[in-house]
Amino acid sequence: MASTTSPRPSPRGLDAEGGGGYGESQPQRMKLRLRVPSGVEDAPEAAADDLPEAMCRGSCGLFDGVLFGFHLDADEALQQAEAHFEKSRASGDQKAQSAALLAYADAAAAQEEANSVSLNPDDSAVRLAREAFNQLQDSGDWEGQAAALHVLAKAHLARSSFAEAFQAAEESLHRFRSLGHAAGQAATLNVLAQSLLREDPEAALRHAIEGRDAFRRLGDSRRASMLERTAIGARLARGDTARALDDAEAYVASCRDDPGDGRDEAVALALLAEVRSARREFHLVVPIAEGAAEIFGSCGDTRNEAAALHSAASAALEAGRSVDARRLAAQAQALLHTLSERAREVSVRGLVVQAEICLGNADKALEIASEGLEAMQQQGDHLSLAEAYRHTAAAQLAGNMHDEARKSAMAARNSSERLLGSRKWECKAEALELLAEICRQSKDFEAMTQSAEELAETCHEAAWPRREALALRTVTRGQLALRKPRRALEAAGRAMTLFRETGNDIAADEMKLLFARATELRNSMRDAARNARQAWLLFRERGDPSLLFEAAKNCHDAHHMFDDENVLILEKVK
Repeated sequence: MASTTSPRPSPRGLDAEGGGGYGESQPQRMKLRLRVPSGVEDAPEAAADDLPEAMCRGSCGLFDGVLFGFHLDADEALQQAEAHFEKSRASGDQKAQSAALLAYADAAAAQEEANSVSLNPDDSAVRLAREAFNQLQDSGDWEGQAAALHVLAKAHLARSSFAEAFQAAEESLHRFRSLGHAAGQAATLNVLAQSLLREDPEAALRHAIEGRDAFRRLGDSRRASMLERTAIGARLARGDTARALDDAEAYVASCRDDPGDGRDEAVALALLAEVRSARREFHLVVPIAEGAAEIFGSCGDTRNEAAALHSAASAALEAGRSVDARRLAAQAQALLHTLSERAREVSVRGLVVQAEICLGNADKALEIASEGLEAMQQQGDHLSLAEAYRHTAAAQLAGNMHDEARKSAMAARNSSERLLGSRKWECKAEALELLAEICRQSKDFEAMTQSAEELAETCHEAAWPRREALALRTVTRGQLALRKPRRALEAAGRAMTLFRETGNDIAADEMKLLFARATELRNSMRDAARNARQAWLLFRERGDPSLLFEAAKNCHDAHHMFDDENVLILEKVK
C-alpha cells in the first residue's frame, strides 16, 4: 500500500506559515513507495504477488504501511529475508540463492526507507540489488534481470537518488516490454512515476495512469488502486489539488462499493486526508483521518491506526484545536507504546509537546520533550534523535530559555546530517526554521540570517519552492536589519519570483515592498557615502573642522540608515 505522510506542523515562528505547508514539500512527503509486483516466476500467480513473495514465497514479511514513518516492522522483515538468503547459500542452489538475494535487497531498500539511514555499505540495498543483477546476468535469466533492475530502482528511491532510480526503472521497463511481461511493465511504471515526482510530475502522472490502466486490463484491481494513489500524488506534486480531490473522493467511493474488511477504504480515507491537507482544509482532515483510524482499528491494524491518529492530531493542531490534538496524539502514542515502537513514539510525542505549548503549558511541554530526548539518546536513532532535539528546543523556546533552545536546535540540525534524502532535508529544514526563530527572538539577526540562508539552500536542493520563498523572505528581513541592502535585494528578488510562480500573490506583493525598502536603503547609503567623501575632500582642501564632522556623520549614516524602532518594525512577523 502507499506510503504517505502527514503534514507535521513546523514551529510557529518568523516565516513558518504552518511550516511552509504540505504543498511545497509534497513530492518528498508523499512518496507513495508501493510494494508492487514484478512477476518474476513462471507460476501464473506470480503476477499477483509482490516481488519478495513471488521470488521467496512467504519469507519476507511484506510491509504494508500507509503513512510515511509508520511502516510495518521493516527491521523484522529484513531479518527474515537475510535468514532466508543465508539458508539459500547453504543449499548450493544458485537460482534460489539469486532469488533470495533479490528479496533480501528489496527488504533492505524498505528498511533504509523506513529508517532513513543506510545499512552497512556491504549490505546496502543498492549493492545487494546490483549483486543480484550480476548473478542473474551470468545465468542468462532475462526476466530476473528485469526484476533486479526494478529492485535497484526502489533501492535508489529509498535513498532519494531520483536520477539513478529513473535510469534503473527505465531499463527495467525496457526489458519487461521486450519480454512482453505486462505485470512487470505496470509495476515498473509505478516506480518510474515515483522517481519523477520531484522533477517532472507531469511525466509521473502519465506513467502512473498508464500503469493503472495496465493493471485494470490484467484484472488486478488492488494494484490498479496502488497506481491510482500514485497518480493522485502526482497531481498534488503538480499543484492540481482540485483534480486530486476529485480522484481521491472517487477512490473512497469505489472502495466502499467493494466488499472486504474495510482496509482499502481506510487507505483511501488516509489518502483523502492527505489531499485535504494539501488544500489546507485541516478542519475536514480531522474527521476523515479519525474515520480511517477507526477502520484500521477494527481490522486489528494497530500501526496504521496509530498513523491515522497521528495525521488527525497534526491536522487538529493546524486547525487550532490544541485540546483535540493532544487527545489524538496521546491515543496514537499509547498504541505505539503497546507495539514497543519507541522511535515512532517520538513523532507523536512531538505533537503532544506542540499542543502543550499552544495551551500555554511550557513546563509540561519541556518535561514531555526531555523524556523523549533521554530515551532517544540511549537508542542512537539519528532520525528520532533529531526530532527529539527539535521538540526539546521548541519547549525551551516557549519557556524563554533561548541559549538552551539554540543548543538543542543546533543538535537537531547536526543529527539530521546523518540521514538520507528527503528525510534529511525535512529534518534539517525544520531544525533550521526553529533555529532562525530562536535567533530572531534573541535579536541575533546575523545568526537568524545565516540559518535562513542555509534553510533556503536546503529547500532549493529539495525542490520546495514555497518553503524556499519563505526562507528567502526571512533572509531579506535579516539583511535589512543588518543594513546589507545588496544581499537583501538578491533574496527579495528571488523570493518574489518564487511566490509568483507558486501562486502566492499576497506574499509576492509584500516582497515588492521589502525590495523597495532595500532599494531605498542602498540608494540612501550610496548618497551618504558620496556626501561623506565630498566632505572629506573639502576638509583636506580647506582644513575646516566642521567639514570633518560632516564627513564622519555621513559615514555613520551610510551604515546605520534605520533607528532601533524601525528595525523592530521591520522584523515584526506579518
